[in-house]
Amino acid sequence: MSERTVYRHEAEEVPPRMEWVPLAKGEVCVHELTLADSLNITERCQRHANDPRGAGVDQSQMVLLQIMMSTYYSEEPEGRRVFADTDFLKIHKLKNWEMDELLKAINRVNEKDAAEQEGLRDFFEASEAEKTSP
Repeated sequence: MSERTVYRHEAEEVPPRMEWVPLAKGEVCVHELTLADSLNITERCQRHANDPRGAGVDQSQMVLLQIMMSTYYSEEPEGRRVFADTDFLKIHKLKNWEMDELLKAINRVNEKDAAEQEGLRDFFEASEAEKTSP
């Protein structure tokens, strides 16, 4: 039988997983998201029921927020993010290959493969469809 380690709140913090990603203007450090970050992203990318596209998840907003909340200048857990809340236009100026590399790294440090990401997207879309169904 394997040894178990019982969860302890007072245990030393486990550092987030991270990975350096080369971009055209230099390297950024992609940090693992916390649960708070993930919930924040999920909440912020919901379209309102009055939106002409209908209620649901705004996939482009989700990508922008994942990049914004995952990219840092250093490996410091409390380091400074590369993109602030007001930097959406700067994120939009990234090259497609840069976005691809960032999203791959975000998925790796959060231990999500492409199939899981698709599953999560499908789950959110199905959940939103149920909310808007009569």
